[in-house]
Amino acid sequence: MISHSCTRQIAAVTDVADTGYPQQATVNIAVRRSASIKGFSLIEGIAVCLIILIVTSIAVVALAPMRDSAQINTAVQLTINQLRMAHEEAMAKRLQYVVTLQQPGTILTQWTKAGIGLQTERTVPLPNGIQFSNEPGIPNGTRTPDGFGTAVFAIDFDLAKGGGSNMIYFQPDGTAIDAAGNPNNGVVYIAKPGQTPSSRAITLFGATGRLKSWSLTGQGAKLKWQ
Repeated sequence: MISHSCTRQIAAVTDVADTGYPQQATVNIAVRRSASIKGFSLIEGIAVCLIILIVTSIAVVALAPMRDSAQINTAVQLTINQLRMAHEEAMAKRLQYVVTLQQPGTILTQWTKAGIGLQTERTVPLPNGIQFSNEPGIPNGTRTPDGFGTAVFAIDFDLAKGGGSNMIYFQPDGTAIDAAGNPNNGVVYIAKPGQTPSSRAITLFGATGRLKSWSLTGQGAKLKWQ
């Protein structure tokens, strides 16, 4: 009769004989296979990260013009809103509201009345990277469709006296005048410096306080406002 001890020894020998390798060798192979699989997964991870970085870089470059356009539109709307607000407040409160457009990009609103000097109401900056600017690429003499401005000055009000003023006096009767009491027609140019195609123009008709915005279109000598 074979003892239990002998039976266990025979089983162990049989395991080795069946596989053709010692058990330790089998363990080493399993470890190497596991390491190989882990290494391949790491390479895959690096490749995925590189692809994501490349796609992200392409997206950033492609979306940059859209981002700039959005900033310009925000600046234009902000400027119009500040001018319109001063126009409406002057009529509603029966005060004179004075708006000063300061380069590179600040809108100062003040009010005054008889016996009281200028009182600051608010100071609002343009979005970062956007300025009151007449870019060099805008042809001098190119007027807006309503006939204002020649792109000589970035802030060009008081056109009746040659332009170049940056102050607008909104009256309780709804008009916008200059310091001498004349209707204050004018234009202010807004752009991202160095990018002529980004240029916008805002015009003011002093007799009524009407505001309009314009975009620069075309290329080279065919640039025009519309």
